[in-house]
Amino acid sequence: MPATQEPVLLKPRVEEFLTYCGARNLSRNSIRAYRSDLGDFVHLSGGGEIPITHVNRKLIRAFVVRLHEGGIRLASIQRKLAAVKSFCNWLQGEGLLEASLIESISGPRRRYELPDVPNETEVTRLLDGDMPTVSPERDRIILELLYGSGLRASEVIGVNVDDFRDEDAMVIRGKGRKERFVIFGEYAQAALSAWLTHSSRTARQDAA
Repeated sequence: MPATQEPVLLKPRVEEFLTYCGARNLSRNSIRAYRSDLGDFVHLSGGGEIPITHVNRKLIRAFVVRLHEGGIRLASIQRKLAAVKSFCNWLQGEGLLEASLIESISGPRRRYELPDVPNETEVTRLLDGDMPTVSPERDRIILELLYGSGLRASEVIGVNVDDFRDEDAMVIRGKGRKERFVIFGEYAQAALSAWLTHSSRTARQDAA
């Protein structure tokens, strides 16, 4: 009577995979993360004594559901699922898993939420109120340009005094050093005038 073939169990194969990762000179942090994430997979999938043949799409989906139910953050779930996919890729390379399973594994999609932006009343309160900063005149013109001209923060940061060509226009250098003229309104004009006056006064005091 032929001997019964022992089933290939999950937990020992995880240990073999971690040894393989070490042989590939992965960092200690990467191997530690793999050990933690795959340890969760083994634990939540019924323990390490289940055979590799039980690793299928249904088992992996159940693992993801249990992570959700446990309150695990989406980014952490995606990382753990990536570890499982790497493990499954290795199993496939060892001839222990079908490639079709790996191709069918997909994780939860990250939700992209709109940023929480201030409303008009809040912006008006900010611009009209006192600014307890080191340079309130400078900060006010920065905010006025951001709010009133639709400039990017990186564009405003790169503005020099020489870029103001008229009372209500300035040159902006964007990507590829391309230049464009930007018009700004009366509130930004007033803030600019106050800033230039303050800067000139400060420069004279420093020179004295």
